[in-house]
Amino acid sequence: MSKQKLPKGLTHEKIKAIIDHYENQSDEEAEAEIEAAFSDPRFCWIQVPVEMVEEVQRLIAEKEKTAAPPPMPASKRVAEPKAKYGGKR
Repeated sequence: MSKQKLPKGLTHEKIKAIIDHYENQSDEEAEAEIEAAFSDPRFCWIQVPVEMVEEVQRLIAEKEKTAAPPPMPASKRVAEPKAKYGGKR
């Protein structure tokens, strides 16, 4: 069996911290996190046919390489639980 390669920036410790975060999260905390994600003005939520997901991911990756979004003012930022487990902004 071959050893799995972790995604860039993730370690086994970070993965364990992410799992712990979600396993120990209350229903209220989970709901607040979901609501914060849907209210983030930097993103929109759309349905994509499954067969197009890889192409959409590729397009997003290309776009991110060429143009970084302007920083969001602190007054408009939403809660980022990623900070709990060592994520970077």
